Amino acid sequence: MTAAARSGPTQRVVVVGQGYVGLPLAVRAAEQGYEVVGYDLDKARIEMLAAGSSYVEDVADARLASLVARGALRPSSDRGSGRLRHRCHLRAHAVEGRVA
Repeated sequence: MTAAARSGPTQRVVVVGQGYVGLPLAVRAAEQGYEVVGYDLDKARIEMLAAGSSYVEDVADARLASLVARGALRPSSDRGSGRLRHRCHLRAHAVEGRVA
């Protein structure tokens, strides 16, 4: 079931990390009707995404640009965007980490 098919307020998702895992996840969630913040510390990467330009092979520029233009996906490097626990329904972390 898509978010659009559910009744009630818009479901919000934050995807932390906009690399080859996080960006496709954020795009798919936005396509399913969720309001998505794509958070990354790399400001150059966020500027590129905000302009509708994808650096991930699996995400076409036109697909990304459409979601950004209609506000379904909001790329952000603002640290406050990554801490939306109290205002989001799901937060996914798609970042590199060391395995001990």
